Amino acid sequence: MGLLFVWGVPVRVGLDTARSFIGILFTVVVSYIVWALISVAIERKISGHRADGGGSGGEGGSAGGDRFATLLQLFRKFLFGFLLIVVSLIILSSLGIDITPLLAGASVFGLAIGFGAQTLVKDIISGIFFLMDDAFRVNDYIQVGNSMGTVEEISIRALKLRHPRGSLFIVPFGTIGFVTNMSRGFAIMKLPYLVPFDTDVNKIKKIMKRINKEVREDPALDALLLDDIKSQGVKSIEQYGLRMRVKFMTVPGGQWSIRKIVYDKMRKIFKEEGIEFARPTVGVHVPEGADMTPEEIKDLSAAAQNMADENAAAAKAKGTK
Repeated sequence: MGLLFVWGVPVRVGLDTARSFIGILFTVVVSYIVWALISVAIERKISGHRADGGGSGGEGGSAGGDRFATLLQLFRKFLFGFLLIVVSLIILSSLGIDITPLLAGASVFGLAIGFGAQTLVKDIISGIFFLMDDAFRVNDYIQVGNSMGTVEEISIRALKLRHPRGSLFIVPFGTIGFVTNMSRGFAIMKLPYLVPFDTDVNKIKKIMKRINKEVREDPALDALLLDDIKSQGVKSIEQYGLRMRVKFMTVPGGQWSIRKIVYDKMRKIFKEEGIEFARPTVGVHVPEGADMTPEEIKDLSAAAQNMADENAAAAKAKGTK
C-alpha cells in the first residue's frame, strides 16, 4: 500500500488490480494443474490399452486398436477445448469485462456456423455416428475409398491414415461413404502358385499337411493361426501349368508372417521332393540339314528361354500395376 501511495496510484484501484491479477494467476495455475493431471491419467490409460493390443502387421493389417483408448483420445481434445474457453471467460471477467454479450454472441456465432459451415457440421456429426457404430479405432487397418492404412489419429472432424509405405492420408468424416475394416475378427490368405502339368496333386496335399504340422509346432505361429493350412487343389489349367492354391486363416495382421513361412517352406520342400514351379517354356525347331553345332543349338535354346522369361516377367509387372 505504501508503494502504491508513493507511485501515485489510488489505493482502491491498486488493490482491485492486484486482486484481479492474483485471481487470473490462480485460475491459470489451477487450470494447468487440472489439465496436467487429467492428461497424464488419460495417457496412462491409453498406453495400457495399447500394450494389450496387437501390433502393426508391417505390410498392412494389424490386430487393431482398442475402442476405449480411441474414445479417450477424442475426449482429451474436447476437454482441452472446453478448459481453454472457460479459462478465457474467467480471465475476461476478472479484468472487468462483461462476458454476457460474449455468451449471447456465441449463440449467434453457433447459429451462423450451422448455416454457413455445413461441411464442418457434416464432418463432426458423421464422425460421431462412425464412433458410435465402432466402425474404426486407433491402430485399426482400414480402407476408405482409394485410401488405406493404419488409423493413426482421430480428431473432431477427420481421421489420419498411415499407409504402410509412409504416406499420411487425412480423411474428413463427411467424405467417407463406407469403411472396410481389416482388423476385426480374422483374415483369410490364399496363395496361388503354378506347377507343371505332370505334377502329382496328391503329393502336394501331403506336403501342405507337413507344412501345417511344422508351423503348428511353433507356439508363436500357432497362436496366429485360426485354421489349418490347407491345399485347395487345382484352381485352373493355364498355358504353362496347373494353377494351385493354398489357404489359411489367421488373426488380423498374422497373415503376413504366416505367408512368409509358408512360401519359404514350400520352396525348400518342393526342391527336396523334386517338384518345380512352372514357368514359361519354349521349343526351338532346327530344320534338318541346318549347319549348326550342338553348342550353337544349345545357346539358341537358352536365348529363346531367356526371352520367354523376360516377356513373362514384363507381363506380370504390367498386370500388377
